[in-house]
Amino acid sequence: MKLAVEGVGAWGPGFDTWPQLRERLQQGASGELPPAGSPKPALIPARELRRAPLLVRLAIEVAAQACEDADIDPAQTLSIFASGMADMSITDYMCRTLAAGHRQLSPTKFHNSVHNAASGYWSISTGCHAAANSVAGFRETVPAALLEAAALCAENSQPVLLVAFDVPGPQPVNLTHVDQAFGAALVLRAGDAKRNITLDIAQQAGQWPTLRSTALQPLYETNPSARLLAVLEALAGLAPANLALPLGSGVALSVQPGAAEQAA
Repeated sequence: MKLAVEGVGAWGPGFDTWPQLRERLQQGASGELPPAGSPKPALIPARELRRAPLLVRLAIEVAAQACEDADIDPAQTLSIFASGMADMSITDYMCRTLAAGHRQLSPTKFHNSVHNAASGYWSISTGCHAAANSVAGFRETVPAALLEAAALCAENSQPVLLVAFDVPGPQPVNLTHVDQAFGAALVLRAGDAKRNITLDIAQQAGQWPTLRSTALQPLYETNPSARLLAVLEALAGLAPANLALPLGSGVALSVQPGAAEQAA
């Protein structure tokens, strides 16, 4: 299925927009990455922003960027929020608190502990009543979310916002050893455009490609949502003609990029 990529957003170590990330990918930069900043998305009201954890702020920031890039109304957009590990710090806090004697959980942390917390903040902040799904697939979260987005695009004639985001967390819950935050968002629509990708199911074992940017490779390998960097490299014209992203045992998601996007 061919999907037009109408908007892109990104935030992570050394970049806080898609143009900045695209430039880094095209340069193939090496060396250590600077610490990721802490986004403060304008969409979330100030009172709610104080209660929103990093995971939520990251998701809302890149989602807003992608919608602005696509020039669409967030309040009318179907969405998929995907996170491989969700908020590990809150998960760790809740487990430790419930294992202790007092077992008194913070209402705010409990409120933010559900996997669809980011989706909820997005719906409330934008006034969106469109369907919003939350996806988790551990290391295969990105291809699973792309497949979900393709299904929604096939069923609807409107754009679909796909948001992938993961942040660091403490041990022992940090199973993939995430040490840097990463978030990215795509606005997709069935059809063709200047930027596009074609998705298909392949009956073969998938294999994650190596990134051209050696500096981003550790982030790519540890942060489940940063696996989207392989697709973003394809949009920048730097990836192989056909990616086979692992989707399960003996199954892969084939991603074929269209024409390369040029820097402005």
